Amino acid sequence: MTKTICLGEIVAAHGIKGHVKIKTYTTNPESLQLYKTLTDAKGRHFKVSNVRASSPHSVIAFVQGITTRNQAEELRGTHLYITRDQLPQTAHDEFYHEDLIGLRINDSEGTCYGSILGVQNFGAGEFFDIKADNKIITLPFNKDAVIDISIETGIMIINPEFLLV
Repeated sequence: MTKTICLGEIVAAHGIKGHVKIKTYTTNPESLQLYKTLTDAKGRHFKVSNVRASSPHSVIAFVQGITTRNQAEELRGTHLYITRDQLPQTAHDEFYHEDLIGLRINDSEGTCYGSILGVQNFGAGEFFDIKADNKIITLPFNKDAVIDISIETGIMIINPEFLLV
């Protein structure tokens, strides 16, 4: 099965001509229009255009085939996805959060501490939620705490001194 990535959610109609407001989960909200086709959970296809930022994490856009406010209102709550292979390649030391989830967490001696459950950022930097046995522990995402990341092997090597239990 092909992995899908949610790039945004239609949160409201905008105006009377069928435009929608989309909350985006992308670094650059306006990049939403770069993808030829977005899909929803039901497999419907959407093409967005005339995208313009309305806030740091949302855009106003036209959805092909949607021409009235009522049609736009019916799309409220629709999540917009692409397949993982549509994302641009990252630099050697850059990672998509989606690719980090599920990585096994080991120290340099090979001790396994669990696996990455999620990546969070509440304003003071990113950190990992790690499922360890029956509890969740956290680890800051910085060069002191994370020694190496290998997407290919599915393993992240860490300095366990930085684990927050």
